[in-house]
Amino acid sequence: MRNYRIRAFEPHDLKAIKEIDRVSFSSEQQYPDELYDSLLTDGPLRAAVAESAGALAGYALLDIKTQPVRIRSIAVVPGHRNKGCGSALLLDLMEQYDALELLVEKGNTAAIRLYERLGFVRLERDENSELGPTHHMFRRFKNASCLNEPPPPNRAATSRADGTI
Repeated sequence: MRNYRIRAFEPHDLKAIKEIDRVSFSSEQQYPDELYDSLLTDGPLRAAVAESAGALAGYALLDIKTQPVRIRSIAVVPGHRNKGCGSALLLDLMEQYDALELLVEKGNTAAIRLYERLGFVRLERDENSELGPTHHMFRRFKNASCLNEPPPPNRAATSRADGTI
């Protein structure tokens, strides 16, 4: 497993992110350039990037105005796949945000295994929901109180003397 440095998007990253998108997704799956160009404005989209040896190895595109925060796209350069880059990106995001969600193609078993390994839970969805016939939705909550969700089953609800649980 390689070491990856995760950091916030900087304007000079835009060209590399578009190239990672191009080599990672079919033309039908790619977002338009205008979406990525919006990273240069103060809109709702943010990106985190993974660097290895000074070059971008992957990115995650986030819509921070949604609750939970929606990972719109996550992609890794082919030479860095299965080497911890995607995990490093997701672990960093999991530290920053209380709740994350994403859609993943039903046939993308490698991504599904990664999300499940990191504690994302697949939600049952109606076939008429956003991309319902072709994609699964996964969510991960940092803690049970996030978004007023009930605590998960079998979790002790006792408090310690210092008031923490």
